Amino acid sequence: MNAPLNYHPCEAFEHEIADLVDGLLSAADTGRVRSHLAACAACRSWQAQYAAVHDQLASALPKPSLSAGFDAALNSRIQELKTANGRESRRVAADQEHDALLVSLRQQTGRRAVLGALATGSVVAFGLLALQRVVLQIAAVHAALQGGERLTVVCGAIGAAIAAAVIVWTLSRSAMVTPRFVRW
Repeated sequence: MNAPLNYHPCEAFEHEIADLVDGLLSAADTGRVRSHLAACAACRSWQAQYAAVHDQLASALPKPSLSAGFDAALNSRIQELKTANGRESRRVAADQEHDALLVSLRQQTGRRAVLGALATGSVVAFGLLALQRVVLQIAAVHAALQGGERLTVVCGAIGAAIAAAVIVWTLSRSAMVTPRFVRW
């Protein structure tokens, strides 16, 4: 029967010593564990016994070997599983849908910009025509501003300016200016 271990390692270092023997520790952890081993006789003894058992098992157990075509067979099987569950075809379909949506968004953005520019240009042209008309009627406007209806004319002009600004803003943001076309 196996002989029991005479010394028990420090509880905080037991697993780290095993990882050190197995070669699984990082460089920083290796240095920390080795400095503990230099100061702790119980852990050094346990490491020696663990290393001896580790070496006995490594020499007694057969080493597994993979066939020459293992990697190719594994990759082939992975590809079969990808196509069998439809994952690859779903991924390709999702990529195609994503690309189509991007193209559609780019087209709609261009259309919206053109239609928005046309709407803005129309409003500016209408505003200029209205201003020209007012300038041509400046004598009548001036006479109205001199009379008792001055407050009514000023408030009406401010209200008309605000209404025009609201209409322009609303039309530039609404579907009326930028209709959605199914296909162009």
